[in-house]
Amino acid sequence: MATIGELAARYRSGEATPTEVVEAYFRRIEALDPKVRAYLTLTQESAMAQAE
Repeated sequence: MATIGELAARYRSGEATPTEVVEAYFRRIEALDPKVRAYLTLTQESAMAQAE
């Protein structure tokens, strides 16, 4: 599971597209949020549309 810093570095270097970064971040949220309960609403469709 990549950190946001790692995802940003991959994006800046061209190793990851914006949609790949968004997908990775949502996977991280899905994995961790049941424990931390930090999000009330996730707008994955909107985020993906903006990334494209």
